[in-house]
Amino acid sequence: EAELALADYERLLVEQELRLRAAGVPLAGDAEAQIAAKTPSGGEASTGAIGGTKRGDNAPRPEPPVATKPSTASRPTEKKVPKSKSTGSASGGYGGGAGKAAGDVAADGSGDACLTVCDLSAATCDLADRICGLADRHPGEERYSQVCGRAREDCRMASQACEACAA
Repeated sequence: EAELALADYERLLVEQELRLRAAGVPLAGDAEAQIAAKTPSGGEASTGAIGGTKRGDNAPRPEPPVATKPSTASRPTEKKVPKSKSTGSASGGYGGGAGKAAGDVAADGSGDACLTVCDLSAATCDLADRICGLADRHPGEERYSQVCGRAREDCRMASQACEACAA
């Protein structure tokens, strides 16, 4: 039964990560996936292409991905919006109902991406608290602590995105 609960939380975490990415929030695993995608497949290349001593030793090394802030060019410049305490669907605990992506804006283009990011951040951190609470009840079980660590990292990244957007 506890395993089912962890699987449910993992599913919720994946759904929340999809919402965050749709809102333009980079997550920790994204940079690693970009590096893996750039690495040629097969043979020695996977070792030598990223700093190994095989055939890629003298080849230029790929630049590490740089986290970027969302573009300010497309955002309205009127005023910054503080963190949201809304009770709308985007702040539904665990992220349930937080499917509103940054692209869901009013017809005049004045939709607030910051509000969406901050609502998603709050829901992500709430989910992380629940996952880590479950992990605390299962000390020594690696899978629980791994999911907790991933959820905490998602919370950290989402919080940073909210703070950067609202600043």
